[in-house]
Amino acid sequence: MACVDAATAVPVSDSPLLTKVEPRHAPQYAAHVAPPAPPPACDPTGNPTCAKERTTFLVDFDDCLFPTSALASGAGGVLNSLRLGAAPAVLPPGLAAALASLDVAAVRALTHSVAAAREGAVVIVTNSALGWVNAATTALMPRLAEYIAAARIPVVSARHAYGAHFPKDVGRWKVHAFHDQLRRLYPSWRGANVLALGDGMADLTSATDACASMSNCYVKGVKFLGAPSVAQLDRQLGVFVENLPVLVDYAASFRVCMAAS
Repeated sequence: MACVDAATAVPVSDSPLLTKVEPRHAPQYAAHVAPPAPPPACDPTGNPTCAKERTTFLVDFDDCLFPTSALASGAGGVLNSLRLGAAPAVLPPGLAAALASLDVAAVRALTHSVAAAREGAVVIVTNSALGWVNAATTALMPRLAEYIAAARIPVVSARHAYGAHFPKDVGRWKVHAFHDQLRRLYPSWRGANVLALGDGMADLTSATDACASMSNCYVKGVKFLGAPSVAQLDRQLGVFVENLPVLVDYAASFRVCMAAS
């Protein structure tokens, strides 16, 4: 897998030619340099390999939309209070301002994703417990909570759906949850353009596994930083929006990852 700097992120085909590239030596593209030309959008028979008009976004929540790790490590028990159903502690002014900025960035990222999906869908899939997304966003990122509700973005707890089926194999939860959503959105099981966003490689590999038997499908993975700060997550969401048209239109499966800049 190739990594690109968060400031100049562009998709790169996940081909054998790139498997030995170390992240620090990954290709960089200045603003005036065009990204590599994508391969043809049709297979050898002339059939379209995917329909960008039916793009589906499978979006992780913790550390992808919401800074769970940062709050758990430095917010004085804010997350513990939320998980116990209590009101969160009073936030320091700096943290409150950073969360307000992130709130706007997360809504912007989802808004652009919904527009890009067109006839597809945006789905939040989390390994957290049922109700966590609503509790966390309502308390600390209210704009995001309001947008998720207003846009009717499905929120799926993979833990709730598959935890009992695979109690010792957390890795299977999202594979099956992704598969369920894609089956719902693509009844013919073909022609999907899937973008998976998450802070772990498991999010990306789960999307690939879920689509393994689908024909004419592009599976595109964007890996966010693990355990980002609030500011880093804000910046990553901005980079994602800046590169969204290229990510959607690129005519191949790929994986890219953000790098701290």
